[in-house]
Amino acid sequence: MIKLLFLISLFVPQIVTAQSPSVVFKNNKAVKLFNSEKVLESRLALEKEVVNHPKASELHYNLGVAHENSKENEKALKEYLSAAKSTDDDELRFQANFNAARLYGEHKDIPNALKYYQ
Repeated sequence: MIKLLFLISLFVPQIVTAQSPSVVFKNNKAVKLFNSEKVLESRLALEKEVVNHPKASELHYNLGVAHENSKENEKALKEYLSAAKSTDDDELRFQANFNAARLYGEHKDIPNALKYYQ
């Protein structure tokens, strides 16, 4: 869990996006829940917001972190790839691709791991 908190902390404090203030507020609220070890509440809030704002890449990224924390790696991978695809933020794209590559590597899918590491 410490590893995941570290990963989320790399991104969350640096939210500078073109997203609406409402999306940023709800994302930050979900992150606070996550950091307060209310992971299920955080995940549920993020899942709701992803439906309401499907192009909000930071929501997808943080939902990926929440899924990974819950050992739902397939769902986490889907969210990381969605975040990487939908963002214009190079730093977020890098972090999402890195997490996707790491998950592929953990599952011994070396070709996909290398694809997303590069």
